[in-house]
Amino acid sequence: MWWFIFSFILINKIYMTKLWVIKDLKNEDIKLIEKEFGSVVRKNGDTFWIYLRENKIQRFENIFSKKILKIDTFRYSDDGYHSYNDFLIDFDSLAQLHPEIAKLETLGFSVEGRIILAMKISDNVEIDEPEPEVRIVGLHHGNEWISAEIPILLAHYLLDNYGSDPEVTYLVNNREIWIIPMFNPDGRVHDTRYNANGIDLNRDYG
Repeated sequence: MWWFIFSFILINKIYMTKLWVIKDLKNEDIKLIEKEFGSVVRKNGDTFWIYLRENKIQRFENIFSKKILKIDTFRYSDDGYHSYNDFLIDFDSLAQLHPEIAKLETLGFSVEGRIILAMKISDNVEIDEPEPEVRIVGLHHGNEWISAEIPILLAHYLLDNYGSDPEVTYLVNNREIWIIPMFNPDGRVHDTRYNANGIDLNRDYG
């Protein structure tokens, strides 16, 4: 599913709006949304998330106004990828939505002082449990933007489906998962393979 969401975001190179819809969204409502709005419907427990093109928002609100819990805007770059600032906003919002299983950690700072941000995902997120740990790292090379999108969307997928998808729930309950989407934030900002010291991190770790 998260591959489909990723493709949707990249193909539609626009700003996106995410709307939370309450639990009484029926099957016929979902079919109407998918047919008329071309959106992606995801389920987090009994809550549905709808992604819309900007020119579809007004009509959607006219039809489903009584079902909308909250509207939140994701500030994607014009090209459809997360900039460094987009990523920080997105992960901060995501951690606030799921504080019981998601926690942000600063691993350090880049050469130019940017945060190297990680998200820990686990059922007891404040505790260092004796569980297998998994680390997923993206964007060693700052000009390989897609390498940041996969970890970002994986974090969304795990948090959105926890408690409703048995496999996701098992992983979160039995692993400590660390996701680091932008290991080279300076490279992302300057759109270069290297960090601000001119080092290719994927070839020259300390």
